[in-house]
Amino acid sequence: QETHLAQALRLTQHRGALIPVPQHLRRSAPLARMQPCDPSSAFFGFMGVTSAIVFANLGAAYGTAKSGVGISSMGVMRPDMVMRSIIPVVMAGVLG
Repeated sequence: QETHLAQALRLTQHRGALIPVPQHLRRSAPLARMQPCDPSSAFFGFMGVTSAIVFANLGAAYGTAKSGVGISSMGVMRPDMVMRSIIPVVMAGVLG
């Protein structure tokens, strides 16, 4: 139970003590009075997430293919340097 003073000062009881509630944590309107979102906003949000994942995977596949071609050409040109050229690919896999 809040006292009249607590209601006026917008204080909340926590573990027996009255503490002030910051302005950004106060509810200005109950959830029942809030306006619902447009259904298309969820569609465009999920399409943005989908496109981000797709382009990230395409970029990773392209980079892997380019590094594979580089390692293969290194094996043809300088076979003694193959293990040295694999190090950046392994590090990128660990960091990514």
